[in-house]
Amino acid sequence: MLLMTVTLAAALGQATPTLTAAPKPAAETAPQAVLTKAPTLDYSLLPPAERAALSAERAALAAEQIAKAFAPQAVVNKEPAPPAGWKGLAGLNLALLAGNTQSFTLTFNLGLTRKWTVWALGIRAWAAYGTLTTTVITSVDAAGKPTTINGQYTTAEVTNVAALNAGASVRGDRFLTDIVSIYAAWTEDFDHIKNIEARHLGDLGVGFTLLNVADRKIKDWQKLYLRLDIGLRGGYETHWQYFPVSAATETPLGIGILAGRAALAFRWSPAKNIRISEDLEVIPYFLPGSRGQTAGRVLINNTTKLSAAITSYIALTAGFILNYDSQPPQPRIPPFRTPLDIILTLGAEAAF
Repeated sequence: MLLMTVTLAAALGQATPTLTAAPKPAAETAPQAVLTKAPTLDYSLLPPAERAALSAERAALAAEQIAKAFAPQAVVNKEPAPPAGWKGLAGLNLALLAGNTQSFTLTFNLGLTRKWTVWALGIRAWAAYGTLTTTVITSVDAAGKPTTINGQYTTAEVTNVAALNAGASVRGDRFLTDIVSIYAAWTEDFDHIKNIEARHLGDLGVGFTLLNVADRKIKDWQKLYLRLDIGLRGGYETHWQYFPVSAATETPLGIGILAGRAALAFRWSPAKNIRISEDLEVIPYFLPGSRGQTAGRVLINNTTKLSAAITSYIALTAGFILNYDSQPPQPRIPPFRTPLDIILTLGAEAAF
């Protein structure tokens, strides 16, 4: 509010109107906050070493902000952690043959695996049983030659055991890197057709995972896998003849085993529901062979299998198995054992 006052100017001798401002209330006259600008750091005044350190810090901060902008989610692990719990695969194969001879063979196999961060455990079990029925002439003379009765031969059907084996193994792996691992395994098995009463085997070696390609979009689809094992095997093997009669074998009843072992495991899945597997192992013996000969006995085992999944858990399989023993334990009574066995299988397997 303005007030008009009239004052007398003594020097001019005349009256002059003057405008004066009225005093403001206390609230309006309160002192106002004064904003001051922080002083700017002059880098030119710093020593060279401090200027370089500050420049590096600012560059690192800028690089971190750019990286976060382009990769908002940091990847902690390059590969997903292996799933917890056990994984299993059980298979059943049946072979039937009719005609001049009748044969029946049933095989079973079971595999369980579990993986941790750097450890893996595998358990396997297998068994086979088979019979072979043939027709033989029972009418023979004193010299053992077939004879006829009323112009006909007398025959009978004879059934023999053609397959009888079983076994189980446990294997533990410790991964040193993504490629190299060390393993230890123990196996117990028998094969009465091959005159092997019992076999106790221990293995130590190194494994190399040469290929391990999985599909990133489809879960549990391993496209390509290749592993090489190199190790030593030790154990003990006992022999006995079970068929056609029970008797001691021509070879020593028991032998110690010291051998090398090279094994190859290959898996290829060209499609989600198709899988081809190949397992090959070569075992050269270092100690004298089963016939008392010098070192030179060699075992070769090969299994090739084709699997076609019909559901998420069931697959049909076709397999080819080859077993070679350069010095098989021989019986005292024929038939003598041949070095090579070949088996063709058809069956099904279930994953769980």
